[in-house]
Amino acid sequence: MSSSSSASCNVSGSSNSSESMKDLYPLWKFVVKGDKISGGGGNYNWKCNFCGEVKNGSYTRVKAHLLGEQGKGIQTCNKVKIDDLAKLRSLHRESEDYKKSLLPKVPPFSNEPISSHTSTEATSMRLGSFDNVKKRKSKNTISDAFNVKSRGHLDSEIARMFYTGGLPFNLARNPYYVSSYTMAANSNLSGYKPPGYNKLRTTLLCKET
Repeated sequence: MSSSSSASCNVSGSSNSSESMKDLYPLWKFVVKGDKISGGGGNYNWKCNFCGEVKNGSYTRVKAHLLGEQGKGIQTCNKVKIDDLAKLRSLHRESEDYKKSLLPKVPPFSNEPISSHTSTEATSMRLGSFDNVKKRKSKNTISDAFNVKSRGHLDSEIARMFYTGGLPFNLARNPYYVSSYTMAANSNLSGYKPPGYNKLRTTLLCKET
């Protein structure tokens, strides 16, 4: 592991500094980051500056180790003092807030009618004041408008998953990432929810081994 990547265990200084606010992954500073592990993703060999143990994994595991998060597939560090833990958590919260500030502002969906014009138009159509061609054109325009808004909203939700979860952007090149969303969009899966934490690490994992 390169000694140039080392950082002090001393978690000092103001957690509101401009440097910490610009750092998306501040907890890398508290481990000695080594070589990247082959096979893609953001996995590295690293050594904890508090307990000195050598671990491997992505930033998510570094965070779990230092902040004492259970159930993340890595042993938590027992050498981080209470005061340092509070400062580490503060750094992490600031980085999460900063990530959220970078996200595009997406207006919430409204349950109200699209417009009074749409309502009037629908009434007129029921009364037969429009011919069939104009009806189809109006219906397609409204449908297209909803699709554009829905697609943009879904793009933003997926982007938030990457930013807040610390996922590497090259995951978007994974064929299973693409095929999963394509299948969901083209299938009648009303009410479907993606598998949760336990299902991913038990039932579904057993199917693949």
